Amino acid sequence: MSQAQTIVLPLPRLPGAHGARRALPDANARESLSLEQISTVLWAGTAFRQQRHGRAALPARLRPLVALYAVLPQGTYRYEPVEHSLVLVTPRDLRRRIAPASGMHSVLDLLYVDCCTPEEEEEWEECGILAGAGPAHMAQNVAAHCASIGLLASVAPRISPQLAAALDLPPPHRIALVQRIGYPAAGPH
Repeated sequence: MSQAQTIVLPLPRLPGAHGARRALPDANARESLSLEQISTVLWAGTAFRQQRHGRAALPARLRPLVALYAVLPQGTYRYEPVEHSLVLVTPRDLRRRIAPASGMHSVLDLLYVDCCTPEEEEEWEECGILAGAGPAHMAQNVAAHCASIGLLASVAPRISPQLAAALDLPPPHRIALVQRIGYPAAGPH
């Protein structure tokens, strides 16, 4: 995957869809996830189901609560659920600023960022911030989906202050949770 300002993700293959469960790559090909795999983790894992006019829709009164960022080798991207795309935030590889998870090599790191207080609006509005779920609930959905396709998902034990600084998050935004996704460690042969 080359570095781009915006990556439009392919439509996800959700569980139960024809051909949705694919075999995981062998140990030699476990250095990254395909765009299709990332798409499915972000979409199915966050349980983002409601759509309007073929696009994701959120009640404006619930927004903004949590923004989701994907940390990849070629940069860190903010997930935009309405367009189902990744928008480049920084081209730097920030994976070293995340505490390692034991027993796996991370191929995707997700940052759950708490945003400012929601405004009192009643209309539904299309927007780019996930709402109605806290970071722990979203991470639980991601972990359950990852387990169903043979990936591991674990929460990083600590969040480096340098990670938040590298993202240049505006106040009162803060990284609430970091989740590492990878393949299980290869056992003895």
